[in-house]
Amino acid sequence: MGEKKKILSVAKTDFLRRTRQIALRRAGYAVASVKDFNEIEALSRENVFDVAVVGHAFDPQAKRVIAEIIRRYFPDVPIVELTTSHAEILESIPSSPDSGELKATIEAVLGNRKSKKAAGSN
Repeated sequence: MGEKKKILSVAKTDFLRRTRQIALRRAGYAVASVKDFNEIEALSRENVFDVAVVGHAFDPQAKRVIAEIIRRYFPDVPIVELTTSHAEILESIPSSPDSGELKATIEAVLGNRKSKKAAGSN
């Protein structure tokens, strides 16, 4: 079996951070879960992520700032935005409401990245 895909999860509260981390790990991902900008910067020194997930509890302005910070440290990582109703991709920021939909969104993003890399290598 291949190496687990690594997810950066940004959540506003400890409860959301822990529950999302549990759901993503159960779905088979390696997860680094943070709740502030300093933690994102610290992770950038020794980690590479396949997807970033930004939680639904942040207001739109905070989501934009978080996305900018993620882009600064991880420029090629797709960003999935969680909303209370569904998952979307920031810039698409994707959004996802439940763990099943979140997993499907992450798989779609990862599959899209894989096909773009394959097309670029031709």
